[in-house]
Amino acid sequence: MSAHPDTTTAPTNKQLAAELEQIRNRLETVEAENEELRKANEQKDERIEELEARVDELEDEQEVKHARFDAATDLNDDRLNELMARELEKGAHLPAEIVVEFDLPIKEGRLEKIQKDSGEYYRLPESEDPLARGGSTNLAHADLLPIQQLAQMDDDMLDRTAKTKGDYLAARLWQARDSEVDNPWKNGCKGVREYIDASEIKHWIRRELGRGAVDDAYAKKLVSRTIGAMKDLTKDRIVVSKTKSGRSGVTSKERRVKIMEGTEIPGETTSGGGDETAGVHE
Repeated sequence: MSAHPDTTTAPTNKQLAAELEQIRNRLETVEAENEELRKANEQKDERIEELEARVDELEDEQEVKHARFDAATDLNDDRLNELMARELEKGAHLPAEIVVEFDLPIKEGRLEKIQKDSGEYYRLPESEDPLARGGSTNLAHADLLPIQQLAQMDDDMLDRTAKTKGDYLAARLWQARDSEVDNPWKNGCKGVREYIDASEIKHWIRRELGRGAVDDAYAKKLVSRTIGAMKDLTKDRIVVSKTKSGRSGVTSKERRVKIMEGTEIPGETTSGGGDETAGVHE
């Protein structure tokens, strides 16, 4: 083995000089490109700053325009609400969709919603529209007795709304007056429009709640609660009296709930006499 290194593959000085020149040229090219990119970035930064400044100006202008628009809108709303309030005070009925109830300068609680042939309207209580717009006025919900309001509800809503079992049963019993299937009320005579005895209320409660779920003793307690609730919810529109009841040769007295002729019940005709019912004793 020779002690001298093999120099046949080593680059010559000329080759090294050529490679170095290429590297220098490449470096100059990269530096030139980098300078161009730097200038381009500076131009973009300047453009971005200009655009951001313009955006700030536009936002300021928009805020001013919004403030002016809001002020004009609030002023127009105030004017419109004042005009609507004046019209309502004159007896007008206004379509519900154009009225923002709580914005009107009207004492709280005075405005009520009613149902007419053409939809929902707002009015002041007892006001009849002098122009008769929207067709005839149906009875407003607020005009109804509490028991009528409950009786208009379906079973689920009534179950959620009724405060006590007595209230629930009183409303259902009131509903039953219009039932063609199970109406326990009877037509009266001598000034009595309709009536129902406590014993019939008990049987009706057991049918209504299920005989297996309510025994006779509990049904009797529910009768008292139902009658008490009915007096409260009708605002004493019913009369409760004692009447003789004779069964199997035994005569006793039981409570009778009566709706008298001439009693004011919103939405119901109270004039005229009821059909006389045989065997009704007061």
